[in-house]
Amino acid sequence: MAIKLPKLIPGWIYCIREEDYLDGSIGRYVKLGLTKRTVAERIREHQTGNPRKEVSEYDHYMQLMHYTENFLHHYFAYDRIAGEWFDINSNSVITEVKPLLERLEIEQASAIPNIKRWEELKKMTSNGTIRSANVAEQALHDQYKIADEELTLTSAQHTIHDYNIRAMIGSADGIENVVTLILKTYNDVCDTNALKATLSSQEIAQCQETTTKLSGILTITGGRRLKELDAVLAASLEQAENSVGSKPTPTNLSNSTKSLLQDIKDEHIEWLRTLRAQKEAEWTCLQLGAQLVVALDEDEQIDGVIKWKRLNKTTTSFKPALAKELFENRYNASLDPKDDSVAVKIHEGRTYLP
Repeated sequence: MAIKLPKLIPGWIYCIREEDYLDGSIGRYVKLGLTKRTVAERIREHQTGNPRKEVSEYDHYMQLMHYTENFLHHYFAYDRIAGEWFDINSNSVITEVKPLLERLEIEQASAIPNIKRWEELKKMTSNGTIRSANVAEQALHDQYKIADEELTLTSAQHTIHDYNIRAMIGSADGIENVVTLILKTYNDVCDTNALKATLSSQEIAQCQETTTKLSGILTITGGRRLKELDAVLAASLEQAENSVGSKPTPTNLSNSTKSLLQDIKDEHIEWLRTLRAQKEAEWTCLQLGAQLVVALDEDEQIDGVIKWKRLNKTTTSFKPALAKELFENRYNASLDPKDDSVAVKIHEGRTYLP
């Protein structure tokens, strides 16, 4: 699976809870958030207009601030109520959140030099060298394949519940507390072929743009595919996908929202719970993948392990935006309407009792 590099932005991860000014009672929910400034400054910002006092129960400075926050939100997804607010008590903040952040800090300290080198290599051409893996690189790749297989399995488990929830929507306008349907409207779209048919060769040339940029697709050879790993799980995934049927359309929005029944709760809860294992597997793949990228360095390929051919490529392409500027009437005549669509948003929070 493709690995997305995290942002190398340091900052604070905080656990903020609210305290009643009048009776001193402590709120049930904790906010797991981030800030590049001090936590005290962030609290002062939140405090404006809030009838409750905000206090930080715990905060931790992390090198990968954004990735860490996202990791926490997935790790504690079952406890998420809405936004950044979680149903986690004060004891769990110290016994669960704190140790997790301390562990991630240690792991990030090892990973960050590799991630930084990865960022540097993205700006460098490869040298064309194709070679075999040495013993250390092969052992590292074996670890990566195990992690990749775990990510394959955990992603499949999560996706099954995703499909099951979507199948439950039917003709309804979403599902109470679980699914919101969002209308997507679009501007008219340029039919490029129709537009080019109205232009002469000279006019087409006026609408072309030539650019040179460094490009190349990074590929790390992963582990076994899902059907090889778990045929039963693969069959369940296929069955769940087939059960979805037609996607929601704008017609759904004129119907009633589906009531939240226990079977829907069960699916949504599992959808939330499976995010933790998926995120753990993703993080392991990221750490090992970064080590493999550093092992490859400026080379083009380690046979059977990793390939990243990076070259400066010059391309000439037709730009409709230039045609709009130069030949507005013909551009406007080539516009076709694009139908509205509906996006399905499954809630990343649980605003109901199990």
